[in-house]
Amino acid sequence: MAAEPLEYLKLTKIGESDGHSQKSDIHPHSSYPTKPDHKNRRIRVGIDVGGTFTKAVAIDMSTGSIVGNSTLPTTHKSNQGVATGILQALSDVMSKFSIQSSEVELISHSTTQAVNALLEGDTAKVGIIGMGVSLEKSNIIKRTHIKDIMLDGNGKKYIKTCYRYLDTSAYLGEERVRSTILELVREGAKVLVISEAYGVDDPSNEDFVENVARSSITGSDAKKVPVIAAHDLTGIYGLEIRTMTAVINASILPKAASTTKFVEYAVREKLGIPKKTSIKVMKGDGGVTDIDAFETKPIVTVLSGPAASVAGALLHLRVLNGVFVEVGGTSTNVCVIKDGKPKVNYATIVQHPTCIRSLDVRVVNVAGGSIVMLSRDKRKILDVGPRSAHIAGLEYSCFAEPSELQEGTIIRFTPEIEDEPALKHSSSTYESNTNGGEQSRIYAVLKGRGRTNGLGNEEDARERLFAITTTCAANALGLISDDDYAKGNSESAKIALSILAREIGTSMEKAAEQILDIATEKILHIMDPMLKEYALTYNKPRGFLPNRNGNSDRFGNDEGNRINNRFVLVGGGGGASVLVPHLAKILSMNYKKAEHAEVISSIGVAAAMIHEELERTVDMNPKPEEVSRLMDQVKALALAKGALPESITIQSEYVSDRSVLRVTATGNMSLDIGTTNSREISNHEAEDIAKNLFGTAPSLNSGGSDDDTREVNHNMTVKRIDFNVKNYHIFECEKKVKNLFGFISRSQKKRISILILDKFGRVRLSLAGVNIIKGTKQEVLTDLLTLLGSPVGNTEGNDNDKNAKFQNSKNIGDKHWDLPPQVHLLDDIRLIDFSNLTSSENLSKVIRDEVQKSSSKDILAVIKK
Repeated sequence: MAAEPLEYLKLTKIGESDGHSQKSDIHPHSSYPTKPDHKNRRIRVGIDVGGTFTKAVAIDMSTGSIVGNSTLPTTHKSNQGVATGILQALSDVMSKFSIQSSEVELISHSTTQAVNALLEGDTAKVGIIGMGVSLEKSNIIKRTHIKDIMLDGNGKKYIKTCYRYLDTSAYLGEERVRSTILELVREGAKVLVISEAYGVDDPSNEDFVENVARSSITGSDAKKVPVIAAHDLTGIYGLEIRTMTAVINASILPKAASTTKFVEYAVREKLGIPKKTSIKVMKGDGGVTDIDAFETKPIVTVLSGPAASVAGALLHLRVLNGVFVEVGGTSTNVCVIKDGKPKVNYATIVQHPTCIRSLDVRVVNVAGGSIVMLSRDKRKILDVGPRSAHIAGLEYSCFAEPSELQEGTIIRFTPEIEDEPALKHSSSTYESNTNGGEQSRIYAVLKGRGRTNGLGNEEDARERLFAITTTCAANALGLISDDDYAKGNSESAKIALSILAREIGTSMEKAAEQILDIATEKILHIMDPMLKEYALTYNKPRGFLPNRNGNSDRFGNDEGNRINNRFVLVGGGGGASVLVPHLAKILSMNYKKAEHAEVISSIGVAAAMIHEELERTVDMNPKPEEVSRLMDQVKALALAKGALPESITIQSEYVSDRSVLRVTATGNMSLDIGTTNSREISNHEAEDIAKNLFGTAPSLNSGGSDDDTREVNHNMTVKRIDFNVKNYHIFECEKKVKNLFGFISRSQKKRISILILDKFGRVRLSLAGVNIIKGTKQEVLTDLLTLLGSPVGNTEGNDNDKNAKFQNSKNIGDKHWDLPPQVHLLDDIRLIDFSNLTSSENLSKVIRDEVQKSSSKDILAVIKK
């Protein structure tokens, strides 16, 4: 959540005390005024649900401009939960900016409904049916009999479960299945999970039991109950984790179903949005899906809020390598971007590992609203956060009037731990060591005067408490520009920090700097391991560059600056300017602030892409037909969700240590296209983007500081690759690299990098150290098969045209590969990634199949060893 201005902090929460009160806050669509000058608008509304506020942004896709936005309190306590706030924000933005229901082509929202249900213990009892053959009964029961799942640290909240085993060695009759289901229902099960050993290989038994459960169940005390089969969520082995994932998902199915029905009804009936307008939900992997999917698979929306902000940042800022840091009011989200893509990993939900993949966003308990923590004698700053002004119900000192703070004093303020989840799961060493000693925790809170009306009479005689936060420190140091979302009253901030400085015996400036240093150190504590995990390096202070092996090499200042200038810190959230520039300064890194940073999550929700992924467990290396089949399935899934065919990128990956074949399809929603004003970039714009990303042009400053410039590297040359495609822009960068013998420069060699942008300017592929082949389908296939040492067969290649097809690699066909190279194929419709297939034979067969499927005459191949 962003550091909010005072007027937002004083808002009364709407519709929280009475779940039905949202009726008065959702305006009927007929009340929206019409304006004749609003013609041919194509409005998308993105709504992001934060811990404190729900923000809606309306974007006119025909012009790419923001029509307007709305910020309202998140309705945690409403009977319909955060869904009430979603509808209120949608209604508010439509009313304020005269948006007609007929103009809205898409409504998309992130949601914390699934996470909130788990954190609050608002879950249904899950009946588990484990299945398998009798010879493996004991092991299957051990793996599928998931006992009650603890949701908190003190054993007060659980997902309750009950269990039955079905032996599939014998005939699996309908009556036996019905009898088992009835037993679970009578034991209190409100939802069912079916999980069979090896069910991902043959799901027929799971499907049969699922179909029986979905049909009417006879019996006076039994009803039709929601049901999910484990193979519907994931296709990988791991019976226990697969069952655990299904149980967590099932426990929130009733809540998800209720939310879906409420949102659908209110959007269609109350707001008059026609059925042709799509309603999408943000997923944790950065894509969007239909609202119906939320009803059956709510678990995929976990971390959808952080995913939305990353999607929004990448939409506005083309970044190849860096870190996105979203600074809210209570917490900060950190996500690594590598080769133009955010990193994805398996999600851990309420301390339990799952098979669900989401963006690897890690949370730091410090942000724009974090309050300074003092020692018992108030003579030393011990920490910053995790308690935030938002949760504590305090106002920011920097948003107060100076007169309210003039005679302020620091008081003993000790929050209740039970009221704040961040305190219970703090990453702070001090916090974790003092959870039992409430009197040791002192927060920097000022007791101020009531506001006056200017005539000497007090207008508000109530006690006023103001927190000293990181936002106050940044404002006191003059680090926040006048047009920034986090801009407060600098004079008030200086008064507050001066009072604190007198208490701890230092200057105002040093106290403020210490606060920012502590806060950014906590972010670094999370960020550094992520960079190491994903093999990204940056130049640390004092000229040391950690390499992939963890060693340190000393570089001169010029070399270090060049390295850091290719590595970007991207700031998002309302508190971006509070902490991220300070972090960039400490690390000597290039910094960019995302455009519209305070509503970047809502923008990301509105403009998110279709992202679908399928996984299958395979024996050893995947067979070519398995890869091709999974590629076809995931492409069909993306198309069914609304992805534009020519925008689809398909990536295949074989994870050898898990024996998992993973295929991902990513594409633009088809609503992005369709008018003469669609936002396609020109050739000139594409060239500017490429030069900026390769570092051969001055930095395109987006919200960074005035001295945020990038040194131009004159050893690199960027040029467009001549290849006949309509849907992509392709560039190569040739870099001259010195060959060293000891410390003596002997010669220079050329290193080629490639960048592929789609026609909207989004990065689809970025690789360094590649060879490029282009030509007709048969020519490229012949050269690839020769490269992989596979028989060419009856493909026809032209040996006299090698030089035209090979870029900077005269002898590529003669190379010997211990392992097959990474291969990407591009025609005018598809970009396919085979980079993680590890068998040359299988890779050759899959490439042959996919090339033959292509309807394009020419193909481009990118090869990297």
